[in-house]
This record gives sequence, structure tokens and C-alpha cells, in this order.
Amino acid sequence: MPVWGGTAFASRPTPAHHVAARSTSCAMVIDRIGRRPALLTGTALMAAGHALMVAVFADTLPEAAGFAGLTVFTIGFNAGFGSLVWIFAAEGFPGHLRSVGASAMLLTNLTTNLLIAQFFLGLLTAAGGTITYLLMLAITIAAWLFVFFLAPETKNRPLEEVQGYWENGRSWPASTPLKIHLDRLPAKE
Repeated sequence: MPVWGGTAFASRPTPAHHVAARSTSCAMVIDRIGRRPALLTGTALMAAGHALMVAVFADTLPEAAGFAGLTVFTIGFNAGFGSLVWIFAAEGFPGHLRSVGASAMLLTNLTTNLLIAQFFLGLLTAAGGTITYLLMLAITIAAWLFVFFLAPETKNRPLEEVQGYWENGRSWPASTPLKIHLDRLPAKE
């Protein structure tokens, strides 16, 4: 059985690597394909990484696939929840709820990170890798379903239109983003 978690991966990437990955993700992908597709793709990659880890710990795949699983998970997290939570926190709430909603969203994200950091190795030791990564896979699938069914796409939508989405019972207002942008252009003299 492989050893993932203790000293086997003591030389992890530094926070600077994570910042670079997140910045690149934001600059190159998110504004082109949209927030929701990027988040769904990142979460799917996280699930694929967890599935690889389940297979490695179940002795179905060679140990090298475990490194691939950790790499795929890290890429998915950095391209998805790791970077997009900040964008959704800023764009995804109506003006009167933005500070409370963003705080609740970020508190949930950081609390989850704390819980995983606190209990992951103990769970891995007590339950084994297969059970631990099956649990992580189930949570990741639940997160993907949550985003798929409940997270709106905010690409090219001004904050006023996002607010209208929530005020209209999760339905986009009749005005289009193009019309809103054209209305904001200065008049020709």
C-alpha cells in the first residue's frame, strides 16, 4: 500500500506556485469560458484525482497513478474552487447581501480547508486510503452537483444584472448584457 500524506510528499509546491497557478487560471481561462464552466471543470478534475487515489489505495492501479491523482486534484482545485471562490464571492450576490454572502462563502471555504488540514491524516491512518478518498470523492461530487444546479454564470454580466437574477427568483432579467453595456457608453457629440 502506498504512503501518501506523511513524509512521502514533504517537498510540496510553495504558496508562490499556488498564486501563480491561480493567477494564470484567472487570466487565461475564466474570462474566456465563464466562471461556472471553469468551476465545473475544476471540480470534475478534483473528482478524477480522488478517483485515481481510490483506485491506487484499492490496489487497482500502480502507485505512480497516485502521484497523477494528486497532481490532477491540485490542478482542478487551483483552477476551480481555489481561485473562483473569490470571484463568485465578489460577483455572485446582490448588492445588499454582497458582504454577508461573500463572508459566509469564504468562511465556509476556509473552515472546510481547516477541517481537512486538521483531520485528513488521522482519517487516512484510521480508515485507510480507499475509504478516505471515497469520502473525499463523494464530497467533491456533491460540490459539483451543487454548482451544476445552483450556481449561476456571471460572465459578461454587470453586478446590477446579477442582483436582478436573485430578485427575479433565480431568473435572468429580460435585459441583455449587451444592452446594458451599450446604455453605459458615452453619448456621441
